[in-house]
Amino acid sequence: MLRLLLLTVCAISVGCTAQYRVNGEPNADMATGAPDLTTLQSMSALTISPADQILTFTDTQTPMPVPFAAAFEGNPVQVKWSLDRSDIGSIDPQSGLFTPKGTLGAKAHVTATYADQTGSTTVTVRLESTQNGDPTFGTTTTPGAGGYNGVGGNGPGGPASSTQLQTLSATPALDSNVSMLYPYDQMLWPRGIFAPLLQWNSSTHHFDSIRLHIHENNYDYVGTFNAPTGAAFANLPIPQKEWDLLTASNEGDEVQVEIVFGEGANAVGPYTQTWKVSHAALKGTIYYQAYGSTIATSGAGVLSIKPGEKSPTLVSTTPGGCMGCHTVSPDGKATYVQDGGNVSHRYDLLNGNAQTTMTATRLAYPAISPDGTVALSSSGGASNGTNDIADESDSLSKLYSWPGATLLASSGLPSGLRATMPVFSPDGKHIAFVYWAGPSGDQKSLAMIDFEQSSSTFSNLQVLTTPTVGQTAWPVFLPNGNGIVYEVQLNAATAVSDPEYGFTRDGIRAELWYYDLVHKGAVRLDNLNGKSYLPTGTSGHADDPTLNYEPTVSPIASGGYGWVVFTSRRLYGNVATIDPFQSDPRSYNLTANITTKKLWVAPIDLNAAAGQDPSFPAFYLPAQELYGTNSRGFWAIDPCHSDGTSCDSGDECCGGCCEPDASGAMACSAPIVDSGYCSSVDNCSALYEKCTQDADCCGAAAGGVTCVNLRCVEGIIN
Repeated sequence: MLRLLLLTVCAISVGCTAQYRVNGEPNADMATGAPDLTTLQSMSALTISPADQILTFTDTQTPMPVPFAAAFEGNPVQVKWSLDRSDIGSIDPQSGLFTPKGTLGAKAHVTATYADQTGSTTVTVRLESTQNGDPTFGTTTTPGAGGYNGVGGNGPGGPASSTQLQTLSATPALDSNVSMLYPYDQMLWPRGIFAPLLQWNSSTHHFDSIRLHIHENNYDYVGTFNAPTGAAFANLPIPQKEWDLLTASNEGDEVQVEIVFGEGANAVGPYTQTWKVSHAALKGTIYYQAYGSTIATSGAGVLSIKPGEKSPTLVSTTPGGCMGCHTVSPDGKATYVQDGGNVSHRYDLLNGNAQTTMTATRLAYPAISPDGTVALSSSGGASNGTNDIADESDSLSKLYSWPGATLLASSGLPSGLRATMPVFSPDGKHIAFVYWAGPSGDQKSLAMIDFEQSSSTFSNLQVLTTPTVGQTAWPVFLPNGNGIVYEVQLNAATAVSDPEYGFTRDGIRAELWYYDLVHKGAVRLDNLNGKSYLPTGTSGHADDPTLNYEPTVSPIASGGYGWVVFTSRRLYGNVATIDPFQSDPRSYNLTANITTKKLWVAPIDLNAAAGQDPSFPAFYLPAQELYGTNSRGFWAIDPCHSDGTSCDSGDECCGGCCEPDASGAMACSAPIVDSGYCSSVDNCSALYEKCTQDADCCGAAAGGVTCVNLRCVEGIIN
């Protein structure tokens, strides 16, 4: 039966005896019996009853409506009602009857308006869900290239038997030999991704059932499961519907996770973790380099993943040859790829990936300006002059028009400069790179130079940081431009004569670091790298925190975080466990053994204090090809839609705005002329719409919404 927790406050003259009370005690002038000043002041406001409602019900119950009433100066009045969260329910604007949807747990504000007076209270919906077996068990189709639900594993669990339920309800006992392999403790999850795959080490047990309890303020879930194949449990996906409820219902509070395993009549556990949830979904598309792919015609190519997809999509490939080394234009309009014959190609992401062969060759990994019109070539990083990092047509870094790839006249580039792996800042005014050669080039330092695009002028070359061990590689700016994430390659490969700087193969080990441009300091990203908590294993996995490479960052700061996608050869729980460097499909059968060379994503706190690690533990990127070798994920905004095209948010639009058209439908448009915002009604831009300053964004005045990389984003850090 529906369980309602009604915290009812009786308003004066609304079905109550006229009696003045404060905290339940009479409060009046002892001589006259009239209310004192404090009580009169409280009576002058518009009041709502019942106040601060908390409604708790299960997922099998029909939500009951709750009537609200208002009083002004102790007398009932007819008001206009409104609710600020239509996703949790609706309120009748005349009667004040609130009807919860029962599909989301959250707190909303109920507002009453009477003449020039307003009053408000809150209503909180809390959900409780209990399941025995995943509802999709037995109905799941053959998994695609991304594995079950894009994350792999053995699929959903079935219902536990009555005997197993009895075991799981008993008092469990911990076993130190059992541990959770994935996800990790202290994870921060975005919204809008597929549910993670729970994985554990049970080599000393034969678990046959599991009890999963997830709790946060507005959502509580208990699920019990039997092994999907009847064999020992090794992994289990959280049911997707419950995962969506969990992430959507979270309001910044901690998520408590508890797991108990059943083995015959014995309950083992509990094993606990604490998670957090960002209040925004990821935006953009990740393009990555694939080998051993069943999707690419030649087994090699560039694939793409959008949030919400279960398998990747082919972007480019060449039959019979290699097609992989790539760069994506920051505006998301094109990707530039090198084939096995060392020829560069442009793929038009706005027009069906149409291919154009470029006139210049081997312009691998150039820095492309935010507007996509100029590029600085990468030079250096090759000991034998044959690797893919440099522009091999010229030994020095040069400025090119783009995508025409013709040399441009410029000034201010230091004599002899070889800038390796250059990258533009979001505003286009700075370029970071590895300082390979030049006046102070040492083949290892992270450097930056200023750039004025209107005059093609470079200035103010500066060394930012020099690692004490190894070389820097693959720098990338955070979307607010205040920091740079980069790789530190710790060793040179010894298996081949070429040390293969900047690559991940042949025993290369690396960590990701962060340079704070505001406070001028470098810090290792221990949380992202997995220092002190990553599981260890045989076959080369004794030190997985040094198997992280090639970071790029989403251009949109979803939820107030920067989101880094990177290559890692770490263990993926008990799904990908072979030797970290067994990833070349020419040498290993990757159709029978899942390589650990995969893409991972970690959030970066854009408001972190100086000197602190701003990262969180990383999560496995859903939808990447499970049996492929995946690397060099490049994050870009989605190819934009022209004005007049339907849209859901401004980041989808070339003009940057998604506003109602004459029919009321949402359509792409450009900002209001002579302003920096999108809406002429609100005189501001909504989330993910275009902006030039914080003041352009709706909600900026109240705090929590800021303009980051020309997009309005939620800046509140959960």
